[in-house]
Amino acid sequence: RQFHPEGSWTTDDRRIDALEAVGFHSFSLNNERVKRLAEFVGIGQVLMERMGSAFLRPTKHELEMRSALHAELFL
Repeated sequence: RQFHPEGSWTTDDRRIDALEAVGFHSFSLNNERVKRLAEFVGIGQVLMERMGSAFLRPTKHELEMRSALHAELFL
């Protein structure tokens, strides 16, 4: 919304409502959510749950690799 004129927000709301009506769920992914690794991982967990996949606990090595990648990409 912050990048669209205030008068066009209704269009965004209608789009979200139309997607919900046919079974699609949406969410906002902004810079603040991406910058926090825990919140970014949480988004992945929600997506996996909605797809019916189990979220497997990462190994220590996977956590280290995830943290390093996140720092390289977003910080």
